[in-house]
Amino acid sequence: MEGILEKFNEDHFLLEEMYADAYYPKFLVDKLRFVILDFVDYLSDNFRSREEIQEKLDEMNAMIGNLREEFRENGSEFETVARACVAADIEYILKYFSVGIEPEEALRARDW
Repeated sequence: MEGILEKFNEDHFLLEEMYADAYYPKFLVDKLRFVILDFVDYLSDNFRSREEIQEKLDEMNAMIGNLREEFRENGSEFETVARACVAADIEYILKYFSVGIEPEEALRARDW
């Protein structure tokens, strides 16, 4: 795979459905967004191999899973809408950067 060195489309509104729904505390959606943006920065920063990208995706999935309890503690839940929203954004990011990893594989380590 060729290296990735390009800037992310800042017009893409990450987690749009979650921000639009009052069920999700905005400060937690912000935390989730920062986790995803960390992955975007990782892709934008240097040339990466497929294996390195998958390792970073696995780490990102673990960090997202760690937020589940915070959602519960704040009267919300990381449920179907949230999972679909995150998965759609990850798929968008993978396509945007032409990462040759299928979305199912990218999210293989998810526990959310």
